[in-house]
Amino acid sequence: MKPCKKKAARELFAGKAINVTIEGHKHLGAVLGSRSHLEEYVSEKVVDWVNEVTRLAEFAVSLPQACYAAFTFGLKHRWTYLLIPSITEPNCFTAQRELLELPVPMGGLGLTNPAQSAGSEFEA
Repeated sequence: MKPCKKKAARELFAGKAINVTIEGHKHLGAVLGSRSHLEEYVSEKVVDWVNEVTRLAEFAVSLPQACYAAFTFGLKHRWTYLLIPSITEPNCFTAQRELLELPVPMGGLGLTNPAQSAGSEFEA
């Protein structure tokens, strides 16, 4: 919302359980609001991700199998949409996606394809 419309919006929604803000707000895992709020949110996420990778790498020294399981069943799903574009550029062709899906011993990265696994993930 533009700052000049904040007062009118507050008057319109007075007495209602609606929070009128111009800064921004997290909604369903995304950010709505100003560019500065978006940048702040993404920066916090990046710090969290770096901390997760660092912690995982520290544990991997003594517990490599446990770390692989933690990555496979937890972190990988959250990172899939970030990893694929950074590896393949913005456009990922079907052949590239299939290579990324291959298990690590076969030369892939074991990145699941959400389009193919959505049904089983939903059931789980």
